[in-house]
Amino acid sequence: MQEVKELIDLIHSELKPLGYKKKDRKWSIETEELVKGVDIQRSNFSKLYYINYGFIIKGLDLGDWYHHYSYRLSSITSEENQFVKTFLDFENQENTDVVRFTEILRKNMIAELNSINTIMDLRGHILEDQRRSVMLTQATKKFLDIEI
Repeated sequence: MQEVKELIDLIHSELKPLGYKKKDRKWSIETEELVKGVDIQRSNFSKLYYINYGFIIKGLDLGDWYHHYSYRLSSITSEENQFVKTFLDFENQENTDVVRFTEILRKNMIAELNSINTIMDLRGHILEDQRRSVMLTQATKKFLDIEI
């Protein structure tokens, strides 16, 4: 992948068929209780990009946060994490395996987004892996009755 536009187009091609709406480098879709969001963020220090995703609980104040719960595209294996990081580094284009990247995107981010459609889905998901609770605002922890 040579340009960030290609990355944007790739993500858009995966999210649009699912009903996500695009604005700039952000995509969102709403359920009855949640707004699901995806965005592309550039590092302040290099041409490394991050793919962030998260959830907004409708009716709950966000404060200064973009999402009530957010996460970054990653994998449970360190090898896949390194692949993602290298793939998203536009200064050092060693990985150009778009097919593999798309599989990781679908398996890790899109599957997670698709599986969470209600507040209870979100709470259950966070409780399954409490390491993720650090990505919650205090108001969200209180609202979801999660103590860590």
